[in-house]
Amino acid sequence: MAGRGKSLISEIAYASIQGFKTIFLMQGAICKFTPSCSQYAREAIKKLPLHLAMIKITWRVLRCHPLSKGGFDPI
Repeated sequence: MAGRGKSLISEIAYASIQGFKTIFLMQGAICKFTPSCSQYAREAIKKLPLHLAMIKITWRVLRCHPLSKGGFDPI
């Protein structure tokens, strides 16, 4: 049952990422980082425990601002 709960939470997280990605791309946003923030989030959720993935995703989003240089930033 624990595995199923994690997959449900992961699916909800994926859907949220896709929703945010759609909203930002409609506004003409271009990700400064490689991989893109949405791809970074998907990889983090797949590779890390959910609580660590959420911390890394949050930190990545906080670094995405007009003064950021961006660049290559893998998990």
